[in-house]
Amino acid sequence: MANKLTITREQLTKWVSQLDSDGGCDATDRQLEALIRQSLATTHSEPVAWTDEEELNDLKRDGYAAMLSLDRKDCEYADPRRQIILYRQEQPARDSCAIADVIAERQRQQSVEGFSTEQDDTYVGCQLAAAAICYIEPMEAMSYWPADWHDDSFKPTNERRNLVKAAALIIAEIERIDRKSDAELKNE
Repeated sequence: MANKLTITREQLTKWVSQLDSDGGCDATDRQLEALIRQSLATTHSEPVAWTDEEELNDLKRDGYAAMLSLDRKDCEYADPRRQIILYRQEQPARDSCAIADVIAERQRQQSVEGFSTEQDDTYVGCQLAAAAICYIEPMEAMSYWPADWHDDSFKPTNERRNLVKAAALIIAEIERIDRKSDAELKNE
């Protein structure tokens, strides 16, 4: 199932067509927010290299192609109308490995434990968030652990590991919410 916040070229084309015809479009507030954030991120990008259509054809045919430095002397006479400028999106600096650990835990939950987005979508009433609360405060597990979940699936360990598991569950809950329409969320 594709994430509803992934904005495709087809969606953008459809929205522009809708705006051109009647001044409105059916993009959700979340999609518009994602588009604005994506656009803002690209304004911080700097060009790092260039290629051209011929190189892209080589890539399709041979599986590799050349990227050329913008600073090379032997490229200064290249036709700028044929150049395709390549940008690198600046990545946020990581002060610790906490974010990487949370992402790795989410991936482990999916690959080792077998949890999937389809399964996550069956949970309602903030069950994933309730499970996260249990890892944040294990003494409260009796109050928050979803009743229809297997008792042996709650596996607290040490404080840091519990927080990593909780953060991964919160990410799963946020992703579940993002896949739902506003109407579906109101009916939960």
